[in-house]
Amino acid sequence: MANKPRDAVQAQINLIRKLKEEDCLSDYQIINRLGIDERTFYRYKKKLRTIDEKLWEKVHIDSRKYRIVMLLKTMEEIYEGNKKIFQDPKASNHDKTEASKVMGIAQRHMYDLVTRGPAAGYELPVPALPIIQEVKELTNASETDNV
Repeated sequence: MANKPRDAVQAQINLIRKLKEEDCLSDYQIINRLGIDERTFYRYKKKLRTIDEKLWEKVHIDSRKYRIVMLLKTMEEIYEGNKKIFQDPKASNHDKTEASKVMGIAQRHMYDLVTRGPAAGYELPVPALPIIQEVKELTNASETDNV
């Protein structure tokens, strides 16, 4: 028996997916409706699983890349926010010192993220938390000034 063209096989695989997912037909009902051999049906069903596994892997990898990019963006925002505090002439020396520490930590985390990926944990020091709040307040104040 000759092999079917690849396009015909893919069309039948797509039809099996539709009948299974949208029409909620059982394996037996699909085999009868399409008039295909049971072994052929299960071979196509195995190909469907392989396709789904590859799709899941791609989505997982894309999601991981997205999270890495978002982590890098967050570190950059932390750095830039603390840089504003550091350069603010009204900021106290203590705030400037804390901001410079957070800037250094953010730079190290960005370097680690770019060179090693998200292998290490990323924690900001406790004093950074009030500074992050100040950054938000400065950002909100500058946004209202620009309006």
